[in-house]
Amino acid sequence: RLARKQDHLFVAFGKDEPLGRRRRLILMGVDLKQLLPSTATTVQDGAAKEEVGTGSTDAAISLSVEQAVALQKDLLQAFSDEGFKEKLAELHRTLASQNPNKFRGQRQKHLLTVQSKVLPKHGLEGSPVGVIRMMNAFSEPHLQGNEEFQRLGAELEHLLFVEPASAKRVQVRLVQHPGGEEAGHLDVEVSEVATMGEVLAAAAEVLGSAEVVQKGRLVGKRGEVFIGFGKDELLGRRRRILLTGVDLNHMLQYAEQTKDSKLVADSNNDGTSGVESLSLEQALSLQQDLLEGFSDEGFRQKLVELHQTLAVQQPNKFRAERQKHLLTVQRKVLPK
Repeated sequence: RLARKQDHLFVAFGKDEPLGRRRRLILMGVDLKQLLPSTATTVQDGAAKEEVGTGSTDAAISLSVEQAVALQKDLLQAFSDEGFKEKLAELHRTLASQNPNKFRGQRQKHLLTVQSKVLPKHGLEGSPVGVIRMMNAFSEPHLQGNEEFQRLGAELEHLLFVEPASAKRVQVRLVQHPGGEEAGHLDVEVSEVATMGEVLAAAAEVLGSAEVVQKGRLVGKRGEVFIGFGKDELLGRRRRILLTGVDLNHMLQYAEQTKDSKLVADSNNDGTSGVESLSLEQALSLQQDLLEGFSDEGFRQKLVELHQTLAVQQPNKFRAERQKHLLTVQRKVLPK
């Protein structure tokens, strides 16, 4: 996990957060010395071949689109086995909420029962080392732009990491930090196997503001130090979490005023809420129109320019300007 120190608090960065001008980061959760590369590997004709060195968990490999897709398909078929899925569901029921750290370890061992058999068929070591090499290869740009690779990746993600239907709903209290005796708090309902990012998303939905996801940080106190939770970290048994980075009191007041305004509006429109529902055909048609609008060469050139001029130097301004740019298309398409 990448983090920064802020006073006595270690704040974790989200994986989708821009690097900005940061050039020195704190890495937590792994032994970096053991992960330093000593090998470069390529995959040719379906088999991995080492070029230099004697082996490393960070050895580089390269997979063609055809090789990566074939590997994904074999993994998907093996992970779809009923026995495998039943064992995964059992781990969710017995450990995900009660002991999240043990759950992650046991889940990884269970995944390896499949990976250890499938990876060697594609020239990779059937071990945690091979899994790391595979994931590094899957992150290469030429694969990220392939539609079939992305589709299969989404299927694997859903199969392995989406909570089972049997997971219970629990209530979590978010408390403003720092806040003193008059600290505001917000109660949200999430799955017992939710991530911290999903907790923030639930808060954003209740408050009607995306700011809590963009700027908010969930933290816990360990001794005299406050540690920020990563957005992909499991909730576990925590039912009271500190929220920093946003003014929760102000957001609660705004949400209450918005609620009151909506009640007044609803009372003046014969009970209709004005919320529309889209059929599948309507949703697909809307997506196609948006895709056509976003594919315009002028739009894409402007988006590239924003990346080049702002993404690194001023990440906050970049996000705002990017949203404005998206709106230039959305405001034309949505009314249709």
